[in-house]
Amino acid sequence: MAIVDLSPTVLTTAGLAPNYATDLSATDVYRVRNPGKVVLVFKNISGTSRTVTVDVPATVAGQSIPDFTYTIPATTGDIWVAPLPPGVVNDDAGNIVFAVSAGDGLSVAALQVA
Repeated sequence: MAIVDLSPTVLTTAGLAPNYATDLSATDVYRVRNPGKVVLVFKNISGTSRTVTVDVPATVAGQSIPDFTYTIPATTGDIWVAPLPPGVVNDDAGNIVFAVSAGDGLSVAALQVA
């Protein structure tokens, strides 16, 4: 299992073309630095829905909080995930960590509000 670091693209008033990481892999784990202004944009062009699981390391009164899961619909799936509060989803290094159920046809762009 590889850890893949993704760099967020900062949104500007000039606009931008998002940089998508394509064909994600179910055998990898993805990390994105999260200062609290990150949006994850998932697109699925495969014929089967995909599941994205965001790790939630935080606890409340010693109890685990369930990981956040998102279903990306088949063929035209386009899901925007935000906000992702740092105090809930960030690991000790300040990253969002997520995995996917299957990667073929699935891409992600990490965007950051300035």
